[in-house]
Amino acid sequence: MHVYIKNTIMKKILVFTDLAMGLTFATQAQSANPNKGEKREERKKMMADLNMSDDQSKQFKEANEDFRVKAQKIRDNSAIDKVEKKKQLMALNQERKTKVEEILTPEQQAKMKEMKKHPAKQ
Repeated sequence: MHVYIKNTIMKKILVFTDLAMGLTFATQAQSANPNKGEKREERKKMMADLNMSDDQSKQFKEANEDFRVKAQKIRDNSAIDKVEKKKQLMALNQERKTKVEEILTPEQQAKMKEMKKHPAKQ
């Protein structure tokens, strides 16, 4: 009988530990990138505020997807150190900015610069 009680208590402890670990991992997974949705919404709002055409929107999305893929390759490259990764990511970001500027009209570029200066007004 004594062994049965010990086993029951051990099972309860294991179940409780598994449950606690599962909740911890779930919470970490949800909070791993809390700004991702916010950034997506900001981009959508910016595109709407700039009154982008369908073609511009498509090009903008393609430029961002291209950036995302290339940036992930740089981050995943274990052959280069952090300093080199940072340099490559900065260059890649500048390339994206140039592509976006080429997509926008001069009026849209001016409006985007103003929006970046005063983000609260968006």
